[in-house]
Amino acid sequence: MRPGPIVWFERLILVTFALGVLNVGLNWRQMMGSGGSFALEGFWFGQAIYFGTYASLIWLISRRGNTIARWSFTFLVVAASLLLFLHLPTPPNWPATRTWLTVVQCPLSLFSLILIFGSDTTSWFAGARPVDPSVFD
Repeated sequence: MRPGPIVWFERLILVTFALGVLNVGLNWRQMMGSGGSFALEGFWFGQAIYFGTYASLIWLISRRGNTIARWSFTFLVVAASLLLFLHLPTPPNWPATRTWLTVVQCPLSLFSLILIFGSDTTSWFAGARPVDPSVFD
């Protein structure tokens, strides 16, 4: 059984993940620029690597209790948040949806860090997994 904060981390970060996919889906043309078909392929390849890495980190943290993934995720979230706050206000050419989705994603991701660094999760990341009582039924 996973600790409650880990379950809530997974739920919260999957909402954030979905907002990120929505953000890219709604604003991909503006994000890509006018680079032609080669830029389009590179853009989608880059997005696949980004979201694949993000999904892998979520799985490793929430299902496997991997400490390295937790710290990697923390680094990425803090770095992305700093970049966002350093570039506020957003560029005037950003659509309003992109700005709002990004601004909502950032605090949700930062709050998820509180969940994975809480005192309830220490034993989870140390490798102590409680046995589910239903296993013995």
